[in-house]
Amino acid sequence: MAFVCLDTNVCIWGLKQVCAEGQEHILEKAQQLLRQLGRTRKELLIPAPVVTELLCPVDTADRQAVMGKIYIGGRIGVVDARAAAISGAIWNQHRDRWEEFYEPGGDGLRNKFKYDLLILGTAIANNAECIYTTDNGLINLARSCGHNIVGHNLRTMNFTSPTGQHSLFTQQPQ
Repeated sequence: MAFVCLDTNVCIWGLKQVCAEGQEHILEKAQQLLRQLGRTRKELLIPAPVVTELLCPVDTADRQAVMGKIYIGGRIGVVDARAAAISGAIWNQHRDRWEEFYEPGGDGLRNKFKYDLLILGTAIANNAECIYTTDNGLINLARSCGHNIVGHNLRTMNFTSPTGQHSLFTQQPQ
């Protein structure tokens, strides 16, 4: 089974189906991506740090419903010893130049780098073939780490609309 990894924003738009005003177009792209992945039978990998980011803003009463969407949508990738070792190796490779991967002037970039390391390390440890994200910093980090993982920016992807699309969750024509 081929795994593809989803970053937080793709999960928010595609699985939770929530977006801010003006982001409706990207919500539709995320849903198109999930339909496409369902047609190609790619299994989703959702790293535990992404699950944490998904659950933080959710009320306690709604967490079970969100977890249900995550479990239906894919497999949760844990940060185990292998993922931690990979993340640590990437940190050692880039610890003195981590700021190069991110847009200048952002807040909390060092913490973002560490979180991205956990997401990327989990994806690599689980042999994911790619990461779907809208985060150029994560894409740049994936490109630089020397593994064969590819980062795809959802914002720049184009989708066709073939007839008989399948849902990732039902595998039946819509």
